[in-house]
Amino acid sequence: MSLYLHYNDQQTGPYTDEQVRQMLQSGLVPADTLAWKEGMANWTRLQELITASSQPGISFPAPPPQKKSILGIISLAISLVLIPGWIAILVVAGMAHNNGTATPGFNMVIGLLFFAGVFVNFLGIVLGAIAAFSAKAKTVPIVGLSLNGFTIAVLIGLIILGLVAQHRL
Repeated sequence: MSLYLHYNDQQTGPYTDEQVRQMLQSGLVPADTLAWKEGMANWTRLQELITASSQPGISFPAPPPQKKSILGIISLAISLVLIPGWIAILVVAGMAHNNGTATPGFNMVIGLLFFAGVFVNFLGIVLGAIAAFSAKAKTVPIVGLSLNGFTIAVLIGLIILGLVAQHRL
């Protein structure tokens, strides 16, 4: 049966019964290390499992699944919604500019959408960073943080490119 251990503020495993026995004998993990295997409701100290076990092998259940960080999920959702939103805004603004239909009111709306989008992307960066530093499951927050940061970097690059192109004309 696969055993999971929790010590030094980290969850490790799965381990076989024999691996856990060797880790205990060598002093790699203390007897008061928390352990879990599938079927157990809660984490239990290794020494209690060993004492309670009358079988030759140590049998512990698997750890409860790690909870996903809601802040990380929000950060990822922000990036996934805003990336196509940015593309749509840039395409519509570019088409209006090329067609000569970009009125001052239209430009103001595009500008407000731009600033609102940048604010929301920065919010996604902050939420992703908070989740990445506080959650145990880090993949989703890091992806959200990275995508939001990449989006801001691309927007800054497009602004610089536009300014350079404008000065060359």
